[in-house]
Amino acid sequence: PFDQTGKAEVSCQFAGKNLVIIYKNPKLKEFGQYSVKEVSLNGEKLDCTNTERQIKIERSVIGKNSQQSLIEVYLA
Repeated sequence: PFDQTGKAEVSCQFAGKNLVIIYKNPKLKEFGQYSVKEVSLNGEKLDCTNTERQIKIERSVIGKNSQQSLIEVYLA
C-alpha cells in the first residue's frame, strides 16, 4: 500500500541485480484510477514499453548498471 505521501517501495532480485522499486502516486489515486506516467532507472528517464498498468524494461538495460538499481515509477 501507498504511504500518506503516495509512496510504495519494494525490493527484489532480478538478473543477479538487487532492485529497489519505488512507486510514486502523489495524488493518492486508488487502484484502477492511475496509470504509469514515467519510469526512471538510477535517475535517468527510460524509454520502455508502457501500457496503462504495466511497464517492460529490457533485461539488457538493467544488466548495464551496478549491483543495485533504483527504479522509480511515477503514476498519474
